[in-house]
Amino acid sequence: MKDHNKKDAEIAATEWYPVFAALVNLVFIMGLIGMVVLGAIKRKEYGLPQLLWVGLLFWVLNCGFSIFASPIVLRYQMFPMLVFLPLGALMVERIWKMA
Repeated sequence: MKDHNKKDAEIAATEWYPVFAALVNLVFIMGLIGMVVLGAIKRKEYGLPQLLWVGLLFWVLNCGFSIFASPIVLRYQMFPMLVFLPLGALMVERIWKMA
């Protein structure tokens, strides 16, 4: 019988999270930089600039919350990752089409 109440037990499902969160944030920031450099922010296609401004505001607010809230709990960080992943993918797709 396996003892599940060990103090130093590792949770396999959460081992990937720091890498995933870093990649999602990197894609989001690189996407924003690419959109600004390519001038896609000035285009009014499908309300994308407004969506990116809302996403950027949310990203900054989440950053402030993560810095000042102690300790950071994983459940508070899942929603931002679910928001930034599609936004990052949308920006990468737009940059790909513009290039």
